[in-house]
Amino acid sequence: YHCFENEFNGKTLAQQLRHVEANGRMLQRYPMVVGEWSLALGQATWATCGSMGEEEVYKVFGRAQLAALRSASHGHFFWNWTERQEDLEWNFQVAFERGLLSGAPLELPAWDGRGDDPLEERCNPSPSEDPRVFYGEKVCLRVFYGRYVDVRGGAVNAQWPD
Repeated sequence: YHCFENEFNGKTLAQQLRHVEANGRMLQRYPMVVGEWSLALGQATWATCGSMGEEEVYKVFGRAQLAALRSASHGHFFWNWTERQEDLEWNFQVAFERGLLSGAPLELPAWDGRGDDPLEERCNPSPSEDPRVFYGEKVCLRVFYGRYVDVRGGAVNAQWPD
């Protein structure tokens, strides 16, 4: 799953997709079954999706996972066949009906692991306006494991996405 533990709670959408890509390479090398997978994502991911809506993010993520899972020599299982209707990321039937698991995966730009990943800019484009920050403006900083700290003037507050 890409939503539990500190490692996944702190990943951006681009990092989640790169992890799926790495999983695909591993599945090509070793015989295995993927016991469970879902569309659920860690906390920080949702702040790094640019202008993409929830369903578009699930489509990008779901299609990437299915492309990688095709290499699983002994198959894979989505968790869960059914769940509450509002829990889209855990409900195979609803995700399938909405087309989140069909279609071609997003073509990821090449990256050798050095320097800035071009996928980061593609998923969450930098603002085009003046990049300067002025005194008194609110600044949000991503810290460890997807948590945020906001600074306004001299006040610092923690923001917890859950």
